[in-house]
Amino acid sequence: MSTVVRVALLLGRRVRDRREASRRTQAEMARLAGIPRATWAHVESGRANPTLDTLLRVARTLDLGLDELVG
Repeated sequence: MSTVVRVALLLGRRVRDRREASRRTQAEMARLAGIPRATWAHVESGRANPTLDTLLRVARTLDLGLDELVG
């Protein structure tokens, strides 16, 4: 497994865990972030190669700094 894939999966797990801890659905979080639900789902699954803007929106919605989200 490549490093990029591993990082994407870890990021996705972190996003999913934080969302589930907040007891919100993917649709709710996507709406709050201003992104499509499918984009949120792809980030959570590790299948996305999100833009910086998407990462910032996800981090903000999860009340995290970008460094906390990807670090």
